[in-house]
Amino acid sequence: MAVNELLRSSSLSWLAASGKDSDVVLSSRVRLARNFKEIPFPNRADFNQLAAVRLQAEKLLPGIAADLGQAFDLLDLERITPLQRDVLIEKQLISRNFIQNPQHRIAFITADRATSIMVNEEDHLRIQCMAPGLDLDTPFARASHIDDMVESQVDIAFDEKMGYLTSCPTNLGTGLRASVLLHLPGLVFTRNIQSIMNISPQLGLAIRSVYGDETESVGNLFQISNQLTLGFSEQEILENLKTAVMEIVSHERQARKALALYMKERLEDEVWRSYGTLRYARLLSEKEVLELLSRCASASTSSSSTRSRRTATQRSSSAAARAICKTSPRTRTYRKMKSTGCGPSMCAMPCSPTPGVRRLQNELSQSLHEPRHQGD
Repeated sequence: MAVNELLRSSSLSWLAASGKDSDVVLSSRVRLARNFKEIPFPNRADFNQLAAVRLQAEKLLPGIAADLGQAFDLLDLERITPLQRDVLIEKQLISRNFIQNPQHRIAFITADRATSIMVNEEDHLRIQCMAPGLDLDTPFARASHIDDMVESQVDIAFDEKMGYLTSCPTNLGTGLRASVLLHLPGLVFTRNIQSIMNISPQLGLAIRSVYGDETESVGNLFQISNQLTLGFSEQEILENLKTAVMEIVSHERQARKALALYMKERLEDEVWRSYGTLRYARLLSEKEVLELLSRCASASTSSSSTRSRRTATQRSSSAAARAICKTSPRTRTYRKMKSTGCGPSMCAMPCSPTPGVRRLQNELSQSLHEPRHQGD
């Protein structure tokens, strides 16, 4: 696929409406951070060392593409415009940190936009895989497979006690960052989102804006991800995140249903006002568009959530929410640690809810009996 086609096309396989719990969960993402042995991290490396990392990554690409059965497009950040870089960020294919110093920074991206490999970002390799809806297992399996192929050909920076060595200490251990993109208008409108944000650090989770930075969240979109990578296996990290997300999804649906029961007229007014503005306005900021689309999506899902089956209205609202953004488990997921205190456990069984998750369940259950008005 030509670079121009990749940048111009609006098709994103990981943002399809067919995913699990797609009325609330827009997409799931898994990212692995890896570094080559005996080469400084990108923030400490000189241009010659960055060039060596790039050359090594380019040698790995043909084997990865052949094994996956998918072609990769190579994007050189030095050869694309700032506007094109912003497009890639909006498509969630690269990060904002990646474009700060474009020298010797390249990205490999599959045609379906579900997999990207950033070279010389914060770490030498950032392997990122995405899937629609709540599905962390599929992108994890794909990212792990790529990681296995990389490790079979090059030496990766690894310590028997600390795990995979990374530029940022918060990624030490598994080097795994899993995240889920959620549309939570019900919890925002009932003012219960703050309960989740307050307790999430105690669960080892972080809630950020749609692009994963500290900017203000717009369109009621939130990205929830794990904060801890050291002392846990990959499976434990994924299970903890999935348990918390499923609980949030349940309460978001309860909030939408309550709003439809208690504030039906106000919701209908919101959606028609937003629809009129979107259809007839000529100049709208990005923030305003996201907010208006979110109101249209949330109002229609709230009204349809009172029915027992998923209706056409609910399906169309899921599509509106997506307009806001526009294999088997790994067998060798983690080398066994020698330390017993801080090393990750090798348990592959699904984890039961942690005390923090149970506390989240209790707090949300108490706060969602009745919706609170904005002026309360």
